[in-house]
Amino acid sequence: MLIRRKRRSVLLILSLLMLAAQAARAQGGPPLLTDDPGTPGNRRWEINVGFTFDRNRAATVFETPRVDFNYGLSDHIQLKYELPWVVVNPNDQRRRNGLGNSLMGVKWRFIDEEKRRVSISIYPQLEFNNPTSSADRGLVERGTQFLLPIEMARRLGPFDMNWEVGYKFRKHEMDEWVYGLAFGHRLSPRLELLGELHGTVQRDLGEDQMVFDLGGRWRLRGPLVFLFTTGRALRGLSDERPTWFGYVGMQFNF
Repeated sequence: MLIRRKRRSVLLILSLLMLAAQAARAQGGPPLLTDDPGTPGNRRWEINVGFTFDRNRAATVFETPRVDFNYGLSDHIQLKYELPWVVVNPNDQRRRNGLGNSLMGVKWRFIDEEKRRVSISIYPQLEFNNPTSSADRGLVERGTQFLLPIEMARRLGPFDMNWEVGYKFRKHEMDEWVYGLAFGHRLSPRLELLGELHGTVQRDLGEDQMVFDLGGRWRLRGPLVFLFTTGRALRGLSDERPTWFGYVGMQFNF
């Protein structure tokens, strides 16, 4: 009975995301968890340097910082490399820190909103352990993970909306579905407010989690953009899942 309820919940969430996309431009990516079909542009760089925290019942985890490099190989193709420095502060143990997992990805936007009234991309990403002891010390999940998502975006009145849904293959843990619905509203030429619902569901529907967060992007002088967000879990609380999290950083565009 519980599995059937979770299956109906998942189907309902995915249906709502599909309807939002059909009615719904791209504003995902840092500081949000949900991504979008946007790319930096041909031969352009987007570099995000963020400081994050993630508090759960067992520990508080910091990324100080998380560096995210994005390069536009063309107007429709983006290359990505991301690497954090992780600090784990358990409630009942000594603090430990080390290099986090590397993440590499390639985004291909194969449909543009200007031509089809909607933007759609695929964004395969591979996360893997670096040759350090971080996995042995419990700083990162051991093994590789491969995420295969699809993103869709469109403008809905004064709001930019996009959704993302994908499947994550995990080597030592159960595979899971990943989904997100993000929205943005530009208050001024420099300030954009953001929000999202983001979640994961295990392949067998045995465990799921949904989080909600609010934030924004504040464009400063030149190529600088200030990024910020904070949020909390709405469901699926456990020792490893975040009850409260946040992101503060800078974006460099050139």
